[in-house]
Amino acid sequence: MWRRRPAQRSQSRASDAVSGIGDILRRRRATLGLTLDDVHERIRVPVRLLEAIEADRFEAFGVAQYAKGFVRSYAQFLGLNPDPFVARIQVGPGRDGKTGLVVSGEVPMRSSAPPSPLRRALVWTAVIASITLSTIGYIGYRQMRQFHQSEMVDQQRIAAEANGPSGAPAPSVASPAPATDGSPPAGSSPAGPDAVETQLPPLDVAAESVIQVEMSSQDVCWVSVSTDGNRVFEGFLRAGERRRWDAAKTLSVVIGNATAVRISHNGRDLGWLGAEGEVVRRTFARGEPAGERNP
Repeated sequence: MWRRRPAQRSQSRASDAVSGIGDILRRRRATLGLTLDDVHERIRVPVRLLEAIEADRFEAFGVAQYAKGFVRSYAQFLGLNPDPFVARIQVGPGRDGKTGLVVSGEVPMRSSAPPSPLRRALVWTAVIASITLSTIGYIGYRQMRQFHQSEMVDQQRIAAEANGPSGAPAPSVASPAPATDGSPPAGSSPAGPDAVETQLPPLDVAAESVIQVEMSSQDVCWVSVSTDGNRVFEGFLRAGERRRWDAAKTLSVVIGNATAVRISHNGRDLGWLGAEGEVVRRTFARGEPAGERNP
């Protein structure tokens, strides 16, 4: 069995001092599915220097501290411990047979490591929260605008009903002109000592003195309530919340989702005033009986 001479063995150790570093880094990069361009975009190391590292051509860096700094940055980016790689970089004869410069220390370089999973989760959470808040704000704006428009329509309808179908006051009935010959006017009974004044019975009208409306919210819903022409409430009712309003003449309600709120008028349960998702408007006036109950 032959033995390698000491001179050859010493020269082999010097030439193998940095061998294998580039191969390990290259195989690690391939395992992660990255290209040299991908690495350059993340840690801003030129592609030609990355190729030199993977080919173990450290003489391309000129001085040892730059080679160690770039190898440390590259190893950290690939998720490897950089210390063993940096420690293996020794100053010795290069491929051209010349000895490199002996420089102590290394250039500190910051590795552009990929963001942590926690940071990515926080960013996505912020984006989703922003989109959700924007959507809720837009929906709220649409509902408020629709409710204001419905209130104006209700007020115009109430004013039109108060002025009659044609918008003009009801005509007055002219009283008959007195006769010139001393006879009583037509349609009247002659007055005399035996004349008896007839009192008409009062009109039997079951009119309510107070309008009372109670809402029982089954789900979160936007409502608007006006009593005697004045808006007294506009906002959201929470699920399970119960509110009551009283009025002397009229009480108008606008409900954003008919099946989210149950209505009670003067103690009578009316149930829901419409279908699911329907915007309903209802005006209760003094003197009208309690409305029909919805299923």
